[in-house]
Amino acid sequence: MTTVKTPWFRSIVRTIVAGLIALVAIALTITVHTCIAINDEIDRCADDSSSEYIIDPAQRAKECADRR
Repeated sequence: MTTVKTPWFRSIVRTIVAGLIALVAIALTITVHTCIAINDEIDRCADDSSSEYIIDPAQRAKECADRR
């Protein structure tokens, strides 16, 4: 037994898939911009004159917060 897919069904499926792709793209954009902003804030707060450069972002963020 075969099912006949009508054009309106395909249209609905395409719309749903396009919407999901758009949501994923928006989520990725927000994530990337948030990560960039966090890293910029950490870099801005980092002390360039420090003889010890901390690579671990969590440790850098903690020290940055401690300085404030």
